[in-house]
Amino acid sequence: MVAGVLHQQDGFDVKTEIDETDGSRTMKVQHVFIIGSKGIGNYGGYETFVDKLTEYYQNNQYIKYHIVCKENGQGAMDEKKLIGAQIVDKSHFVYHNASCVKIHVPEKLGSAQAIYYDVEALKESISCCKKYNIEHPIFYILACRVGPFVGKYVKQIHDLGGKVYVNPDGHEWMRVKWPEPVRKYWKESERNMVKHADLLIAIIVSDYEAAREFYVNKLGFAVIRENYRPERKDWKLDLRVNEYTELEIFAEENPPKRVNRPEACGLRHLAFCVESVEQTVRKLAEVGIECEPIRVDDYTGKKMTFFHDSDGLPLELHE
Repeated sequence: MVAGVLHQQDGFDVKTEIDETDGSRTMKVQHVFIIGSKGIGNYGGYETFVDKLTEYYQNNQYIKYHIVCKENGQGAMDEKKLIGAQIVDKSHFVYHNASCVKIHVPEKLGSAQAIYYDVEALKESISCCKKYNIEHPIFYILACRVGPFVGKYVKQIHDLGGKVYVNPDGHEWMRVKWPEPVRKYWKESERNMVKHADLLIAIIVSDYEAAREFYVNKLGFAVIRENYRPERKDWKLDLRVNEYTELEIFAEENPPKRVNRPEACGLRHLAFCVESVEQTVRKLAEVGIECEPIRVDDYTGKKMTFFHDSDGLPLELHE
């Protein structure tokens, strides 16, 4: 049995703490604000992802999802089509225990509607955190559309003790359908989104089948989504690392080679926390993956080692 500290959020119950009734502990509720999905289960890839994510965690009392939806225009949210949705008023509804709010987007903006929507979604979510004293929120931003503007909002999120996670969704600036000025915007936007992100995991590989064999069949990561995108001529593979972390694999045509020796600026390696490095090394050896000799981290005093993926990306094991 649990008891919660509640606030009312425009008709929603917003828990900030969960107390075990025997007095054994107090657990903070983790609030997650998803930015960039036009809705939930109503339009495309991101909307389907949000639908499945909230469905999976709808009974987890320690996680509360907040979705900012598009009220009007192409891809607009129509919660009346969702079986089980609880409509609070014309702008608010609850679905899969996620608090959903709709915002109006001026259609006269044309293709810039997506940028306007993302910015307004950030404002709405930050305002919610401040109004209801939500501490340490996670802002999960889908795509890299608002890079030139995101810095000041990231600062506000950090002031709340929050973190910003970014799902980059490939290189939009490489799509030939966009005119050159738009491609320049997308490239600069992506650069700034990556610069300001607190967590970003996406890997570009040269051989899709080899990478899939390595990460799925050898490391054992479960496939969440797998799609070939003909307009980009690439594969996008989303993998579940654990309950909270996903890894994106992009297979593009002729990507530039990674510089490992000497080490270059940028991503150095990915590190995986394991219960036992020795046991994990033995399991990797059974599937043909060779690790470096196990050593002790001078800083943590814990055992660690490295191995490499199909493209030579360094991967760390650390207890």
